[in-house]
Amino acid sequence: MFLVWRFTLPILRFFDASAELLSIGDCAMCVVSAGYIFTAYMLIAQSVCQALGNELYCLVVMLLRVVVVLLPLL
Repeated sequence: MFLVWRFTLPILRFFDASAELLSIGDCAMCVVSAGYIFTAYMLIAQSVCQALGNELYCLVVMLLRVVVVLLPLL
């Protein structure tokens, strides 16, 4: 996450981005990379629950994440 924040503009320039894309992409990449913290927590929590034998909890959390969070964003 911190690497993306630090090297956002060089990453975008690697793809020959225009000035407009650089301004939009800088903000967008910071927001997206901040979500990595929550994604990591969800993956760890689901793995722990699955290892402890709570597969139903993992399934419910995964479906809620997809239906409640991801689908409305599309």
